[in-house]
Amino acid sequence: MVFFVLSGYFISTSVIKSMQSETWSWKEYLIKRCVRLWIVLIPALVLTYVWAIIQVHLFGSTPIFYGVLNIKTLLGNIFFTQDILVKQYGLNGPLWSLTYEFWYYILFPCVLLVFYSKRKTMKFFYLFIFISISLLVGKQIMLYFVIWLLGTLIAVVKPYVFKISVVNYLVLFILTAVAAASTKGLYTIYDTQTSWMNPYFIPDLSVGIAFALLIYWVNSLFGTKRSNGRLAISKELAGFSYTLYLVHYPLLYFWNAWTTSPQWHIDVKHTLEVKVIYLTAIVIYAYILARVTEFKTTKVTNFIFNLLKKCKLSKIQNNSKKLGF
Repeated sequence: MVFFVLSGYFISTSVIKSMQSETWSWKEYLIKRCVRLWIVLIPALVLTYVWAIIQVHLFGSTPIFYGVLNIKTLLGNIFFTQDILVKQYGLNGPLWSLTYEFWYYILFPCVLLVFYSKRKTMKFFYLFIFISISLLVGKQIMLYFVIWLLGTLIAVVKPYVFKISVVNYLVLFILTAVAAASTKGLYTIYDTQTSWMNPYFIPDLSVGIAFALLIYWVNSLFGTKRSNGRLAISKELAGFSYTLYLVHYPLLYFWNAWTTSPQWHIDVKHTLEVKVIYLTAIVIYAYILARVTEFKTTKVTNFIFNLLKKCKLSKIQNNSKKLGF
């Protein structure tokens, strides 16, 4: 839910600015978004398959992988239809959110273009696209679009701070406490049996609202300040969070299969140490993968743009030759 709010904030900021400056381009936007998603997703899907095969080979066949390692499921996950047409590939749980994220990337510009388009035909066209996608993805994904749009509110509401510094930091402390409490509070008291919607939507919405307020306040307090060494470290760590998110789950399946198999011979008193080592190894594994995938996002995006420019220039030159210039 925190990721949805952050994504809504960053994507909305970028889309709104480009439309207001009349530099909006679907081609540029989709290339950036798809590269950002696929550069990690495709390797993660391959590794999901590899770890599943290793797990089956070492610990025996397991029913959980039946029907989720085929080509249809793989293609469905590559094109963001998991939980719509197919299951998550290899039961890699975190893949569910990419479906939501991708379709929100499409839906949000369509909403804005209903208002920013100058021709009525285009306004109706984008409204039609929005409604069609809404029907395709279903109630569940559209319901959580509300949480994603909380990030948009951060982007459009002007930053505000109090003149008294102590008050600002008191508000920051309170919002941090509320955000922390939201991740547990309503999940434990909410009656999951009586809701007509997703039983966890209200708790999820509470988390989204709490963190949207916290992110807004942090942005108001520190958004204009220059980065320092500590922020640079935070940026480096955040730089592989997407990779960690997509590749850790198969390794947790592997751990579960290992610890419940006859091959597990570690004494109970050493289990905690082994868990710490294993989790550390997962983080290092994700970081190494990110160095060759996620960290190369800008480089790959620029390469594609340069390639398209060269193709366009070559086409213009060929047309000129045909015309005798």
